[in-house]
Amino acid sequence: MKKIILLSLSLIISFSFFANAEPTKKFGARYWHSEGETELSHCASLQCGGGSFTPITHNGVTYSSYGDPTSQLTYSDTKAKVLEFFGDFSLPQNDDLIFSFKLGSGSGDGGSFRDKDWVLVPGTNTSSTFSDTLSDTRDTKVDYHVLDFGRVYSFNKYSLKPFFGYFKYEEELNAYGLEYLDDELQYYGGGSRGIDSSLVNTKVIKNEITWTGIRIGTEYINSITDKANFIINAAYVYDAEADNEDSHVLRTSPADLGPVPNILGDGDGDGVMLDIIGEINQTDSLNFSFGYRYWKLESDNSTTAFGPDFSPKYPGRSLYSERSGLIASVSYNF
Repeated sequence: MKKIILLSLSLIISFSFFANAEPTKKFGARYWHSEGETELSHCASLQCGGGSFTPITHNGVTYSSYGDPTSQLTYSDTKAKVLEFFGDFSLPQNDDLIFSFKLGSGSGDGGSFRDKDWVLVPGTNTSSTFSDTLSDTRDTKVDYHVLDFGRVYSFNKYSLKPFFGYFKYEEELNAYGLEYLDDELQYYGGGSRGIDSSLVNTKVIKNEITWTGIRIGTEYINSITDKANFIINAAYVYDAEADNEDSHVLRTSPADLGPVPNILGDGDGDGVMLDIIGEINQTDSLNFSFGYRYWKLESDNSTTAFGPDFSPKYPGRSLYSERSGLIASVSYNF
């Protein structure tokens, strides 16, 4: 990590003879009409260290171990309307060195939550679902801040700003109601169970995930005309760390999972953060822009632990958060 930060600093500070930037003082507000997906899964089969499975017999077959994966929780099409404030400011004594920030917060309703569980089919290396449920997602909350430091290199019709920085992204997801879908064994979903009418407006799961990490990237600005710019802000997320708190709010007894949050996960990985923007300079100071944003953070090394004692930690099979959508902003140059 230190080597990458030092390399980024050298790229920013070196080649100063290319720098020809004017003082920058820019502040703006941005709207992000976003949809997201977050998924987490783990393995608690006998091969993965599990041992607390109570065998089930169904249609004359006894299943003695969870499958791999064991459980997968997927929050899809989660809506959030995000308001973001952003700015770029030259550092004192050097107009080419730029400090940038983004502060965003938003919420929304809409989307779905799907919970799938597998058992190992005896005599094979395959798994089959014995539980598959669907819920609605509401009260989604998104909060983040991004702090970058970079240097501007100006050329004829375009400029480059290599940067490095820090980000923190937080997401809260809430699932309501419960519908039993047909699972592969027809164990829970067989017959006409369908929607559990007693849980239609009941919160069944709350998930809170926090990602932190280092951004390394470049902003490219192409002056198409005197009044129009094309902007790409692309960053690779290095050493992203995830902390996940999963609250099964209907399973809080000491004999079950215990007090919430009663399932904890963590992991580390990487990601991408991309903005593609078209900007119109209404005046020398006032700017309007429209574009598209795509952020994805993914762990390649995660674990999951269950309450009430949170031991052992089971290996993860997936852990990621993805959010994208159209963006529109207004900004002012001082």
